[in-house]
Amino acid sequence: MGGLFSKPAAPAPPPKPVQKVQKKEEEKVEKQMIEEEKKIQARKAARRTGGLRMLTSPVRVAEQEQKTKLGGGSTLT
Repeated sequence: MGGLFSKPAAPAPPPKPVQKVQKKEEEKVEKQMIEEEKKIQARKAARRTGGLRMLTSPVRVAEQEQKTKLGGGSTLT
């Protein structure tokens, strides 16, 4: 009858190597999540800044100003 009134023994804590491995895996997952969020933010930023801004960039405007004739803008003398 002693087993009826006694408390059950607490489960043994997991061995330390398992805890270390689990901690490393959690850190790895967190890093992957952060990296994924950064990629998403970069895509959003690229969408925001792309489009018409790229068409009217100074480099593109300067190239069009240099072209005066079709075929490269060279002149015969």
